[in-house]
Amino acid sequence: MSLKDCNSKVYKKGVHIFTTHSISAEKIDEWVKKIAQKSGQKVDWHYFGGRAIIKALGNIDKVRATIKELLPEHDQLMAESVGPERAKLLHGTMY
Repeated sequence: MSLKDCNSKVYKKGVHIFTTHSISAEKIDEWVKKIAQKSGQKVDWHYFGGRAIIKALGNIDKVRATIKELLPEHDQLMAESVGPERAKLLHGTMY
């Protein structure tokens, strides 16, 4: 696996907007890149305590709206990772 390095500016100064888990790093990275591209804002993620922490800089409302729009894709990734029945009990958390 060769994921890009975390954007240090987003890591240090970004607003924590979403937390998730149980999805592979490769899949989270793809999903977060879609959020950044679609929102036009700086969005990145890192692991902390076994959770994927997603942070953003810029228009945070626009990033949140994009996450809401792409949430079905997140939920599908979760279902693929843990199974559809368990995925119904698990979810990401928006901040």
